[in-house]
Amino acid sequence: MIRWLRALLGPGPASRRELMACRDAIDALDARVDLHYAETKSLRGKVHALSRYAKEAQPAEPDAATPQEHEPPRRAATIGTEHLSRRFKLGG
Repeated sequence: MIRWLRALLGPGPASRRELMACRDAIDALDARVDLHYAETKSLRGKVHALSRYAKEAQPAEPDAATPQEHEPPRRAATIGTEHLSRRFKLGG
């Protein structure tokens, strides 16, 4: 009956040695995570530096707002002001 009760309740609390082994495993995993994080951070910095360098090395693209060499400059559309001068006569 005692065996059955012990099997039902489980092995009991972990020993101090098992707890220390778990703590050591957790600390080792934390150290590995920190190492991978540091490597990722340094690689990310290198990638960003290379992308900035590549972006600066590219020739500047001409703006779409500036007229191209083969297109003549466009004149601004003018609106006749005769009707306005007739409408707003000064001194009248």
